[in-house]
Amino acid sequence: YTGDVKGPLLLITGAQDITVPPATLSGSFEYSMVPTIFAIANGMNHLSFSINGGNSRGYLTAWFMFHLKNDANAAQAFIDNCEMCHNGDWIIEKKNFD
Repeated sequence: YTGDVKGPLLLITGAQDITVPPATLSGSFEYSMVPTIFAIANGMNHLSFSINGGNSRGYLTAWFMFHLKNDANAAQAFIDNCEMCHNGDWIIEKKNFD
């Protein structure tokens, strides 16, 4: 239940993930009240993330740099021009970002 989450939320799954399919996370995105990104990685399944992070490693690092270190460069992956939003390897939905 995302209603108890107090900080920003990054929900990531693979388009071919049958363990945690995108539909499983869509409710969490819908009910989230905090800044949230729902990211679906095209061409990735559940195990793709365990092999050096797949194409998510840079974004996961940027997310933590943005929110834990207030890194303005890392923030650009998600806000303003949102580099991740323009990356064809991802399907992105965002909410509650100013």
